[in-house]
Amino acid sequence: MARFKMAGASENKLLARLTHEELDRLLPHLEAVELTAGQILQEAGQKQPYAYFPASGIVVLIQLTEDGKTAKIAMTGNEGLVGIIQLLGAETSSARAVVQTAGRAWRIRPDALRTEFVRGTGLMNQCLRYAQLLMAHMAQLVVCNRHHRLEQQLCRWMLFSVDLLPAGQINCTQEIISVMLGVRRQGVSEASAQLEADGIIGRQRGQIRIIDRPRLEQRACECYRLVRRENDRLFTRILIEPHSKLGMRPVLWQSGDPDRREAQAELALSGSNLAWWEQSIQGAQSELSTSAYCHALLGYQPDELVLTLEEWNDRVHAEDAGIRETAKRALIDQQTSFYDCEYRVRHKDGHWVWIASRGKLIQSADPSQLQRIVGTKMDITLRKTAELALLTLNSTDYLTGAATRRHFFEMAERECARAVRHGSPLSLLALDLDHFKNINDEFGHAVGDLVLKSFVRTVASFLRSTDLCGRIGGEEFCILLPQTDQAGAAALASRILAGVRGAPTLLPTQAVHYTASLGISSLRDQNATFDGLLRAADKALYRAKALGRDREEMAVASD
Repeated sequence: MARFKMAGASENKLLARLTHEELDRLLPHLEAVELTAGQILQEAGQKQPYAYFPASGIVVLIQLTEDGKTAKIAMTGNEGLVGIIQLLGAETSSARAVVQTAGRAWRIRPDALRTEFVRGTGLMNQCLRYAQLLMAHMAQLVVCNRHHRLEQQLCRWMLFSVDLLPAGQINCTQEIISVMLGVRRQGVSEASAQLEADGIIGRQRGQIRIIDRPRLEQRACECYRLVRRENDRLFTRILIEPHSKLGMRPVLWQSGDPDRREAQAELALSGSNLAWWEQSIQGAQSELSTSAYCHALLGYQPDELVLTLEEWNDRVHAEDAGIRETAKRALIDQQTSFYDCEYRVRHKDGHWVWIASRGKLIQSADPSQLQRIVGTKMDITLRKTAELALLTLNSTDYLTGAATRRHFFEMAERECARAVRHGSPLSLLALDLDHFKNINDEFGHAVGDLVLKSFVRTVASFLRSTDLCGRIGGEEFCILLPQTDQAGAAALASRILAGVRGAPTLLPTQAVHYTASLGISSLRDQNATFDGLLRAADKALYRAKALGRDREEMAVASD
């Protein structure tokens, strides 16, 4: 393997921000490798032998479903690191890392990378910032996949890709793009052809050239701009932004300046999005001291708000107040050695900000001295948003908003077991859109997607908050009905079919009418299982289709 050259650090922006001393420590462990298109650098659920700092090319993180569908959840190039999950306490990832565009990278064993990371030096700062950017990217993609048109998603993907490629040309087939976006190839082909006809891009086999970038940015959704803005906030203005928030100005310190150490510590913490706090404790009396950056976390200038302990407590979300107090009391009573709590506080604008607060108890040998808790606070709203987005990605079908197959089955098995245990009624509806292939063939897959979305919206309008609709296959859906017997399920099924019949999907020039067939099954005895319930509903559904479609059929004892 070719060894890493110090001069090559600038090709990876994360490495380029490290000091020469930090690079010297990494130098013996870095190896230069070629990345080939389609190469898998990280397999979901498997331990990763290397982390990669790309110098050129693009690596994407892909989430896979049980039925083989895919969705891109992040993209990495020469600005970051593939395998950052190993620095955050995990050895495996739920995503697959695949080389989208060939290039070069430097790879390193995870243990060597962790050794430098735990020093708490520049590498930790840069990696944590990059992790925050990655989570922001993931969160925005979930929103994009759910709410934005295919053309907007394609333009956003092209912009992110070309930003990471110095030649300004994307080498990627439409089939690969469809896998990255988690959409049908035909949809990518139609959107690309329209962009080419409008003079925004040029295409050859396996290549895309950006001709008019300003117009491409206009056609993209806001997701591209929001992620780039977050990138600028985290990396381009690392030291300037905290100064502007706090109303600070750069200071030239003399060697004997007594305030130099405190000012440097304040800059170092705020530059890393950290605020320090100190709480003195004596019986029921407590006082709070904070750095100026604590005010910035809440959206205030230091002179706008007197940040007392009472003021901070009043801003804590009611649902989190108990957890926070319990964690702090455990530290004071020395049941734990470290205070670590994540909770929400109210921002100046009225929205909630997630805070990670950590601290240690400092005790004096002199019993007359006050006990103190000293620690840091950090805004983790983006991380929490990303966690929620990933949870939504795993549990919600990105196209229709129904539950995914896996999530539906997990919830259904749990609810079925509960119903059997308590002797409660439970029913299941199995639905299938009639002649859906004909809709795709006549109108195209994009209209087919609109029909699926419209269908789920219509069905949802008849359901209670306790009911659950899941997408089991392409046009196959199931509805779980807790506390519903056979008669109640049959009545609901009739209303749903009538609603679907009377709610066509509206296009600019016409309406697409469609119908559905439906099978109904209900718990019959205390030995019933969800698998049995599903088989019975499926058999009833097949009878409904065989008897002419656009109707419901009830499961019988032989099912």
